[in-house]
Amino acid sequence: MVSLGGWKGGIERAVRMIPGTQAWARATRKTLVDGAETPFSLSEGERFFVVGTCLGRDMERALRTRGLTVLSTCFASPSDETSVGLTPVDRTKIPALTEEFRWAFDVASFPSAAFILDEDGLWRDLLLPGGIRPVTRERAEERRREMKRYFARAADASVVLVDMSGVDAWFDHATGLTLSVGPSYWAARREPDRFEYRVYDVEDFRSAVRELLDLLRAFVPGVRFVLAVNPMSLAASFRGGDVQTVETSWKATMRVVAGELAEAYDDVAYYPTFEMFTFPPRSEVFHRDGVHVLPAAIDAAVGAMLRDFGIPREPTEPDFVEAAYLRANPDVAARVRAGTLTSGYHHWLAEGRAQGRELLLPARQIDEPIAQGDMHATIVAAVPERAQTATQLRLRVDVVNTGEAAFASTGRHPVHLSYRWYDEGGAQAEPGRSLHTAFEDVLLAGESTRLAPTIATPRSAGRYTLALSLVQHDVAWFDDVDPASGLRVPVTVGSG
Repeated sequence: MVSLGGWKGGIERAVRMIPGTQAWARATRKTLVDGAETPFSLSEGERFFVVGTCLGRDMERALRTRGLTVLSTCFASPSDETSVGLTPVDRTKIPALTEEFRWAFDVASFPSAAFILDEDGLWRDLLLPGGIRPVTRERAEERRREMKRYFARAADASVVLVDMSGVDAWFDHATGLTLSVGPSYWAARREPDRFEYRVYDVEDFRSAVRELLDLLRAFVPGVRFVLAVNPMSLAASFRGGDVQTVETSWKATMRVVAGELAEAYDDVAYYPTFEMFTFPPRSEVFHRDGVHVLPAAIDAAVGAMLRDFGIPREPTEPDFVEAAYLRANPDVAARVRAGTLTSGYHHWLAEGRAQGRELLLPARQIDEPIAQGDMHATIVAAVPERAQTATQLRLRVDVVNTGEAAFASTGRHPVHLSYRWYDEGGAQAEPGRSLHTAFEDVLLAGESTRLAPTIATPRSAGRYTLALSLVQHDVAWFDDVDPASGLRVPVTVGSG
């Protein structure tokens, strides 16, 4: 039987009665300044675990820069699997979060049917955010193990901060799961009876949040909760009707439930970041997209929250980025891959900060030729069989550094991804017209990246071979040194 953790009653009643004198005694006025009352206090030794979306990740950053311990700092996800600004641990749906913790605490097992084969023959995990790219089945299963290890970290937390950002959710009848992202249009058409969209009211959403809190209480002794409501705008809705009206209903539902639970439980607090972000002029709080909150506004809100909870800390530490730290410290990365370290952030807290470890890889330029023995790379790309003359193709190319040297697109001898066209006789067609694509960052030995090069097609029709490879300026083409370090694909170029 799971304890309800300090239940004070009143939440199930249809009408809540407050005596008139008490109502006047509790009368308040709207204010834009911080100074919220909190039901419990926190100390600098707390261990925070933050769940939610990008706003939650930004709140984590504000906690880290104040030298506090944030166990939910995300692991380093490969850059070719994740859209910019998105991490695979983001969750917008409360029931989907509950499912992740059930798997992390071995209450249940992840159903393999939740992997969906997409139109490209790759596998999508419907519990991950929509911007996380589909991968091979082997990688999908490995990524699922990463998710389990990540959410299991919450067992060591003393405070769980819940960034509530969504109400309605897609449901999958084949697995019995509430999904983080809905099925694609084509997946829904292929299996019309499998998926449904569920519209939550206040009671539904309250039950979902209580289920999450009860599960965490059962496995995280003494945990306290801080609830926050995400102010981000809706871009679209599956409910139909006016999106602005749906957005208002969503936010009202989340705010009502957060307030009710904070009054009902001693271990739950609501902190009014939503009000802090909503009341001031939008230009002072939001980016130009009108959706994402400015870092300065988030930092100010988190600072106010910590002061009200009893932690008057100002930023003292540089921000920590897991992927950057592991790249700057390959010995730590090796220990994380081997499973002897939970994450780079755990190393930074326990050892790296005291050792003066680099948080970022120092800027690197290539001023000397790379040794031919290190000119090795794997090139993978989907190239169309046909193209028009004198036009441009946009490809998606994966590059793996299989040598021992670093590749960088800076210095006297930069390395770029480029290409050459060869005609049917094997002669190079139109030399000197190739476009070069730079690496955004240094590509270390063993690392991979995804590039989006522009390919200019030949001006004359014919049958050609497109040869993709890396080239070091004034040194050599990698596929001239090692033919396996390039990709050659036949392409028919026509003028029609």
